[in-house]
Amino acid sequence: MKKVLLMNVFPAFVGYSIFAILLATFSKIPSVGQQILNIWYIPFSIFTMYVFFIIWKDYRLIKAK
Repeated sequence: MKKVLLMNVFPAFVGYSIFAILLATFSKIPSVGQQILNIWYIPFSIFTMYVFFIIWKDYRLIKAK
């Protein structure tokens, strides 16, 4: 399990960093920023589910070996 988590730390870190940068950038635009700040949790939760799915898939693959 430790190996699976370590393999997925970098992609998750990069994904969350890009998400945070885009959220900070778009929130400064007056017309669009307010709408994005109201629904920021939707893409965040989708990405989080994707990361958990990839970790689960890798864990099953390593466990099957």
